[in-house]
Amino acid sequence: MRMVDPVLSRIEALGAIGRTEGGITRLAFSKEDREARELLIRWMNDLELSVHVDAAGNIFGTWGDATIPPILLGSHIDSVPDGGMYDGCLGVVAALEVVAACRREGISPRIPLQVVAFQMEESSRFGQAMFGSRVFAGRLTAAEVSGWRDHNGQTLADCLAESGTDLIRLDTARHLRPPRAYLELHIEQGTMLTGAGAAVGIVTGIAAPLRIRLMVIGEAAHSGAALPEQRKDALMAAARILGRVEDLVERERSWGTVATVGFFRVHPNVMNVVPGEVEMGVDVRGVNAGSRQRLARAILQVAASVSAERKLEVSASVVGEEYPVVLDDALTTLLESAARDEGVSYQRVISLAGHDAMQMATIAPAGMVLVRNVSGTSHSPKEWVAPDDIEAGCEVFYRAIRTLIRAIPET
Repeated sequence: MRMVDPVLSRIEALGAIGRTEGGITRLAFSKEDREARELLIRWMNDLELSVHVDAAGNIFGTWGDATIPPILLGSHIDSVPDGGMYDGCLGVVAALEVVAACRREGISPRIPLQVVAFQMEESSRFGQAMFGSRVFAGRLTAAEVSGWRDHNGQTLADCLAESGTDLIRLDTARHLRPPRAYLELHIEQGTMLTGAGAAVGIVTGIAAPLRIRLMVIGEAAHSGAALPEQRKDALMAAARILGRVEDLVERERSWGTVATVGFFRVHPNVMNVVPGEVEMGVDVRGVNAGSRQRLARAILQVAASVSAERKLEVSASVVGEEYPVVLDDALTTLLESAARDEGVSYQRVISLAGHDAMQMATIAPAGMVLVRNVSGTSHSPKEWVAPDDIEAGCEVFYRAIRTLIRAIPET
């Protein structure tokens, strides 16, 4: 059986959980997320893996001696609202299939293989990405997340309690010993591989986001009685800021740095009241830290200018900041060799999207493979990866891991 067949079967099974008319909605800590996690744990048990769920909700399935630092493989299974079927899930089920293939071939787990599904990689619920991998890497503590609330006012502490753990135990999810290496397979979330005619991308570095919360505070007023010269319309001011973002991004185009205004929250958000308050979420990301800082500063300068011009208040706060990472050169070379040996067309690429591999790269050698996404679209039900490309990516992944098992000393 080709590796792609069981991989696709599992992806489709996960894709049935949280499916809506608009795509797949499986937010972290939701009922749908719990159902998907239970399914993943059943699959791990079927493979006779030793299963452990830590205090952050990360799921680990270990093949081999769990007391020895493992080669860690995986990604995530939570989704954005109305997302696609492959994002994150492909990496987790491909890791399961690598273990299954090793067992079929009689490969001894002299170095344990560990499959992980990191909890809440997506920032959709709490505005913070890569929660589980950040906690595991020791880069996020219980104290830092104690105030997190989602858009409905539910706290992260409540979500953890509902899932059977406790915020006070969160820090126990930090790794005791780092893994020997971390490898992640993921769909491409853009069009670089399609443009290059390559089935897979070997990732050399990952861009990182700087997330800014802008609060535009004006004055709510009657939509008919308030004269234009009297108004302090927060939404019009926010629109002025929004209108400049594309022009500012163009200045940093040569660096590949981008910015996205991902949400507006308007208050009171009714038709007959001049908006008095607007919350804006701005995501600035790139692989060059200097370019990213320049773009963020320029957006804040525009916000300050609009504030002065329209005589209202604009405040800004950084709600999340990650730093671009360079992945391990030896693992990158290993993955390239695996692609050549398998006869798979590949391209060295930078990932402009963030991944759990960013966090793992801070504690262990990390490598990453992207699989061509024919649609060129991610975080959308339009995501589609050709079965032959999934097969190619899995074979590269598997060959590299087999080589790595033999190369790493047991002690």
